[in-house]
Amino acid sequence: MKKILIYFMIAGFTAALFGATSAAERRQAYEKHLQMKHNSIFKQLEWHSLGPYFTGGRIDDIEAYENNPYTFYVASASGGLWITENNANTWEPVFDHESSISIGDIAISQGNRNLVWVGTGEANSSRSSYAGTGVFKSTDGGKTWQNMGLRESHHIGRILIDPEDNKTVYAAALGHLYTDNEERGVFKTTDGGKTWKKVLYISPKTGVVDLIMHPRNNKILFAASWQKDRKPWEMIEGGEESAIYKTLDGGLTWTKKVNGFPQHGNVGRVGLAISPSNPDVLYALLDNQENRPVTKEDEPGKKSGITLEDLVRMGVDEFIKIDTRTLAKFLKENLAATFFDAEVLKGLVKAGEITPTELAEIITEDLEKLNLMVVGAEVYRSSDGGESWAKTYKQNLSSDIYKSYGFYFGQIRVDPKDENTLYILGIPLLKSGNGGRTFENISTQGNMLTRNAVHVDSHAMWIDPKDPRRILLGTDGGLNISYDAGATWQKVDNLCLAQCYTVNYDFRRPYFIYTGLQDNGVTVGPRNFRYGSRSRMWRMILGADGASVEVQKDDPNIVYAASQFGAIYRVDLGKMSLKGIKPGSKTRKTRYRFNWLAPFIISHHDSSTIYMGANVLFKSGDKGDNWEALSPDLSRKKNIDGNVPYGTITTIAESTFGPGILYAGTDDGNVWLTRNGGKNWKNIGAVLPGKWVSRVVASRYKKERIYVTMTGYREDDFATYIYVSHDFGANWQFLKANLPDEPVNVIREDPRNDNILYTGTDSGVYISLNSGEKWRSLKCNLPTIAVCDLRIHPREKELIIGTHGRGVFVLPVKNIQRLTPQVLSRPLFLFEIESVHLLDYPPRGKQKIKFEFYTPKSTKVTLQIMKAGRSIKRLNIDSAPGLNIFEWDMVIDERKKEKIEPGTYRVTARSARTKIERTLKITEAGSTRNP
Repeated sequence: MKKILIYFMIAGFTAALFGATSAAERRQAYEKHLQMKHNSIFKQLEWHSLGPYFTGGRIDDIEAYENNPYTFYVASASGGLWITENNANTWEPVFDHESSISIGDIAISQGNRNLVWVGTGEANSSRSSYAGTGVFKSTDGGKTWQNMGLRESHHIGRILIDPEDNKTVYAAALGHLYTDNEERGVFKTTDGGKTWKKVLYISPKTGVVDLIMHPRNNKILFAASWQKDRKPWEMIEGGEESAIYKTLDGGLTWTKKVNGFPQHGNVGRVGLAISPSNPDVLYALLDNQENRPVTKEDEPGKKSGITLEDLVRMGVDEFIKIDTRTLAKFLKENLAATFFDAEVLKGLVKAGEITPTELAEIITEDLEKLNLMVVGAEVYRSSDGGESWAKTYKQNLSSDIYKSYGFYFGQIRVDPKDENTLYILGIPLLKSGNGGRTFENISTQGNMLTRNAVHVDSHAMWIDPKDPRRILLGTDGGLNISYDAGATWQKVDNLCLAQCYTVNYDFRRPYFIYTGLQDNGVTVGPRNFRYGSRSRMWRMILGADGASVEVQKDDPNIVYAASQFGAIYRVDLGKMSLKGIKPGSKTRKTRYRFNWLAPFIISHHDSSTIYMGANVLFKSGDKGDNWEALSPDLSRKKNIDGNVPYGTITTIAESTFGPGILYAGTDDGNVWLTRNGGKNWKNIGAVLPGKWVSRVVASRYKKERIYVTMTGYREDDFATYIYVSHDFGANWQFLKANLPDEPVNVIREDPRNDNILYTGTDSGVYISLNSGEKWRSLKCNLPTIAVCDLRIHPREKELIIGTHGRGVFVLPVKNIQRLTPQVLSRPLFLFEIESVHLLDYPPRGKQKIKFEFYTPKSTKVTLQIMKAGRSIKRLNIDSAPGLNIFEWDMVIDERKKEKIEPGTYRVTARSARTKIERTLKITEAGSTRNP
């Protein structure tokens, strides 16, 4: 064991010693990733995408062809690049298998349809903004791509193609999200990306987030620099190096243009727009992080007449009597209108599902996480080509657009034919028709649960230059199209984007899948989901940012679902009711810290017992109605005073061998164990690297075994951290083995084969057949996608993964589970053949029988189908190493149009060295026209 520990210390601490992973190391890791996929014995398997479609996901950019506006590209923050050629009726993904499909910006050539550029790495500096791997170019309309460098840029804010010279391209690079680096600023190439020159550079802390070009002079450009500092515990959104720059000579020289524009240590993100109809007019959307003076508008209850203190003292009857419109005003001024509908809320209070005091506590905790007293959003206009600026909106615009979340937005657009019509993108979408003096909300904000509004959080917009009434809008909920300049919107529901954080299942038939989604709540859908079928659709059961979700195994109508920062609810799907059950102090003297994705679990041993993590571990024995703290503060308590909850529990596990054996992992690197229900705790992770603990799993096969995964993503560290202990954490073994360096999010044991492990990383999913000694790619047909969570349904023998970008996928693993050491040692193994029920629909001949077999190396395999000793069909197959899948259309003789009949058949599989027999049963067609 000493040798194991020494090896772990050398291998496990390498990345920790050297900090951020270099672009060269990431490139080497991805090449290994591709090699493992190519050599995988599972590459013939296929994942099945299950959506959910209606939720959509964060769209970062939209670009269309001016002369063919129904052909356009949509770029997703973490779900790749998509193209439609028929105005969103159908889509094709065109960037699925590059080293990163997190996209910051795209650029298309209006003169050469085949020329497309992609800048990877989302520009919205969110907690789930994945780092890119540079800029890519396609010269065949997205069929193939070539990485053109800037690999250390990590996040690209904008790409511009010179309309007069397609070989000249500009890229605005933000640089690393969590660490300082030099590859940031504005870069220019004049040879199509072969070489780049950094033409604007400010400092290792400051990148460029936006870049625009004069529509009539390709030498004039404007750039917006942004100084920020993100850490796991804090987001500093501005700095004195944030500014606006102008060049008159194509980037050779730049001049700062801040006359009339704020220039201080709290200047945050800046978005830029120039009027195509009058290029002397420019607009800048500023996230001003300066503290604003307190006004009468800030007085509690100024608009609604209700304060949070009033709510605490209020009885149920008094609350119910509040006018619904007044309550809606109260919710809006306290930033709760996105999560609570006034009318629904009154019904919940009347039913006793939530009290006015509990509502006040929930809202208060959310408000305390926001710095609401900053100036926030401001719009500035220049009428002299950017030489001077003046604020257009005299009042406090921030309360109408994005409060203190300016780092997440920053886009502004101008009507191509009217310099005074502009749009600013934030939580709602605002429009001005008078040059920014006044704004109106045109996103028709409503209750997300009813899907009757444009989704909150707008990030991308394209306005048709020939018909400005047609607008394409990208949000956290996907794509919307307007044909009347934003008066009404059409939701596009057929784009498979969804940013899963968690995934779970129940035991109904068919079973249902549950997933917590970024800004799309907690949704549930059936395993037999079929797009367009109302009876087989996904639905949302909780709003806001979905987090953990657990289903009570003995009653699938009882679901525990959480949104951000530990807002947990007990949901009764039968009664369609929910009750807030978040643990905490009623006196508020004790403050608890809940992670963004605060974990909770239902006990294996008692369905009424729930455990939930803050900075302490809570236990409830009555389904969340009452809680007790089982532990002291389990974080390292470094006295980090930031604006993001930190020093929190991120993962919990309970042993199946006993209810008192519990584990907890924290975001600051601790792993704790109690073996007596919380009476005593031991930090068993002291020798581990101290990274964010992404998963702790207690083995179902051995009482003393525990698995731990960690991620350095929030330090720009992309190394692999994965460990196992066989003695309650006394000693650890490093399980990376042959895995490429990719941040690890989850590990699971197979419920039927104790040799099999699955792990999900920021680039895909892997499997080990020998307890982690060697890993194999299970990517198959998946795109390059972050797998945030995975589960194995024990009854259906299916692997379910939640991806942060493309939703839920399912893979049958029944035959993988049968790959025991004995099977793997055979020269040929034919798996049991599933019985076939002949269908009336589709017509026989389109229905197929699937044969699966394993061979350790390429060989000739013959499948012979026999009945009553007579051979009726012989199938010759050239097999590949690993699992092979062969589908037969059941046609015996094509010329005679002879098809197989119901009955029992023997199937013999032969190779040069062995033969194996199986039974095939085929039953007659029945009333199955609508399966």
